[in-house]
Amino acid sequence: MLFHMEPHDGTLVGWVLPDNPAAMPRVKIFGPDGLLVELEANALRTDLRDRGMHETGMAGFVIDSKILPKPELFNQIEIRESNTNILIYRAFQPGAHIEQKLFRFELQAMPDTKTEELFARRFNLYYGAAQRFPQETMFGVVNNPAAKSVYISGRLNFQQYEQLLREREFKIVALIRNPYEEMAERLLFARYVSAADIAPFVLDYFQGLEPLKDLVKTIKFDDAETIKTAFNAMTEEQRTVLSNPLVRALACTLEERPKAGHVEIALSKLARMDLVGLRNRFVDFKSIMAEVFGVDILGNHELSALTWVPRIVEHLTQIKQARTLISLDLDLYTYAEQAITEVIG
Repeated sequence: MLFHMEPHDGTLVGWVLPDNPAAMPRVKIFGPDGLLVELEANALRTDLRDRGMHETGMAGFVIDSKILPKPELFNQIEIRESNTNILIYRAFQPGAHIEQKLFRFELQAMPDTKTEELFARRFNLYYGAAQRFPQETMFGVVNNPAAKSVYISGRLNFQQYEQLLREREFKIVALIRNPYEEMAERLLFARYVSAADIAPFVLDYFQGLEPLKDLVKTIKFDDAETIKTAFNAMTEEQRTVLSNPLVRALACTLEERPKAGHVEIALSKLARMDLVGLRNRFVDFKSIMAEVFGVDILGNHELSALTWVPRIVEHLTQIKQARTLISLDLDLYTYAEQAITEVIG
């Protein structure tokens, strides 16, 4: 899905191209109190038709006083594509929004909604769990010519998008942590999403981790033997999901398997980022990020912690199969931790 929307002479004008080039685009317009209106494309865009981007060209939008009769609403609305709920437009608010672009490489699978809300509040366009977007949609998000305040986070394949992010002048930050903690949390998250009443947005964060649902069915997290038994019976898909996710995301192409040589590549990727911090030194990370952006985005915020993670980590460190799966991530983390600790010290 591609899109573009910007103010023009007291109206909002733009276009939306859904995944299906023959479909009629639709958007939802939300105000401070919720949904205001759902709108079907109402403007012909012959340029899109002539370039083969839409079959009929009926993909344009003109949002004026007939659609939003209260002028003050133009600065209070969010516009989202109807099917995907992807944010297309939100007015830039001077003083509230930062006129910069940020990509936060976030390997963590379990959503940290409080942290995400703090970032989203300071950028007028915000996109969490970006790993759920198809490549074309991700290109549209990063390459949006009207965007001057954008926040993107997620466990994207960094090798695939690094150059595009740099060309579009995104600052890039990351907060990394002990690989055993990430493995433990992925297992807990798989158990959590197996519940029948799970919120739909949570599944966006779980995308790509689906094979773990079967893995955790037989695990009792307070019993190391059940974890060891499950690891011994893993499928190839389950191994892939848990195998060196940090090195894989930073240094491998989509089809590559992490190898020892990728650790050096991953280190070079981290070294070129604007800021890399350690989760167990979050106070230092917050302080330096405030210097990088000239704004204290996170303030007194503290990261949430799952009480079960340390217990499961203790079990995982005693399981040979677990260490084998994240051996490269452990090497990478050790090198990065030493370097960051030395610099901060």
